[in-house]
Amino acid sequence: MQTQNQILTILNKMQKDLTEVKKKIEDLEPVYGSDTWWAWSDKRAMDDIKAGRYTTVRSKKELVKFMDSLK
Repeated sequence: MQTQNQILTILNKMQKDLTEVKKKIEDLEPVYGSDTWWAWSDKRAMDDIKAGRYTTVRSKKELVKFMDSLK
């Protein structure tokens, strides 16, 4: 009976670990340029836009200033 409980405990932990691994795999970047990558990239871009993580550039001068700030 105790061995059976130990096996069930181990199996339960393995199931939880597999769930975590599956989530991490889903978060990985797909192969660049594939249809899956484009869908993934578009979703990330839309999430960034909704969260306000973008920069608006209205002129060449602003663009140069922004690009220089990235150095």
